[in-house]
Amino acid sequence: MDIYDWYLNFFEMGSDKNISDHIMLLVIALMFIATVISLIKRFYGYTNTPTFLTTAIVTASYFSTDSILALMFEVYEIETFTGIANLYLIFTIFDAATVLAILLITPWFRKEGQKTIQTMTSIIALLLMINATNNFLMSLHIAFSKEPNMYIYMAYTTTIIVVDLSIVFVMMLPKLATRIANRVLKRERTEDVSLVRG
Repeated sequence: MDIYDWYLNFFEMGSDKNISDHIMLLVIALMFIATVISLIKRFYGYTNTPTFLTTAIVTASYFSTDSILALMFEVYEIETFTGIANLYLIFTIFDAATVLAILLITPWFRKEGQKTIQTMTSIIALLLMINATNNFLMSLHIAFSKEPNMYIYMAYTTTIIVVDLSIVFVMMLPKLATRIANRVLKRERTEDVSLVRG
């Protein structure tokens, strides 16, 4: 069995039991748990407001995107390539909007007026940008291809799953994710890896 057949069998493509749906449900559930844990930690002073806000914004974005997906398929019964391409474009917009939201909102809640974007937020923003790019490329592929290329679908699915699980990891263990990022970039522990500085 080659990797193509393995992919079709593992994800049961064309079946109502597509495992990727279950993975996405798991991701959303873990994000909700991470948000609740972050809220509790914020209440007791074990984490800061930007960390909680980042977690809450990302969770709300993923939940909203999945709700729109369910609505579009069940109410509008999307079956055409154009309709599906538009869905991926919606995913792109949601990911990009989420990045803008966390980068613009969270700095204002740093202590003593410091506007530096913290490492945890930067990591999640970068991961969401990867997802946005992936969704945009998939939208273009579906819109302009006469016949979908299954290998492109394989690369897309794998990337989305890895990125989403990475986001969950960062949300669940922000301090560990920060230490790993600082070690990879060979920075001091106290220094934030920042996309934006104000």
